[in-house]
Amino acid sequence: LIASSSTAAAWTTPDGARAYHSVNQTLTTNVAAALALNSERYDNGGLHDTVTNNSRLTAAKAGKYTVSGHVSFAANATGRRFVGILLSGATYIAASDMTATVTSTHDVSIGTVHHLNAAAYIELIAYQDSGGNLDVVAAANYSPELAMQWLGP
Repeated sequence: LIASSSTAAAWTTPDGARAYHSVNQTLTTNVAAALALNSERYDNGGLHDTVTNNSRLTAAKAGKYTVSGHVSFAANATGRRFVGILLSGATYIAASDMTATVTSTHDVSIGTVHHLNAAAYIELIAYQDSGGNLDVVAAANYSPELAMQWLGP
């Protein structure tokens, strides 16, 4: 919380949001996809819309943001798994890539601190190449989830 007045006990909450998807999402093999986020843990500052472009968290003002993403892939021991945070549809600002080696879920968490301009947006991108469709598993409180929090100018 940031003090909004040196004499009053008034506080404001900095811009930030954490959004998630409440059901499994199927990924086609060899196709990167922005993950849908149909629900919110919180949204201070109107950074997320659960209907229009719901894969996006959008910076309301310029500054440094901490950003993080979490994805759980369904069990499958074939191929690669990739998770990235994509800035404004063009540039990855965080990424993780792994080879599937066991027949269990593969959980991936990524994060960074990055300067965002006002109206810039981030998306959580997932990719898999197992040879068939594979789900991103909706797991309570951690998958799939995307968050960003304003840290300051």
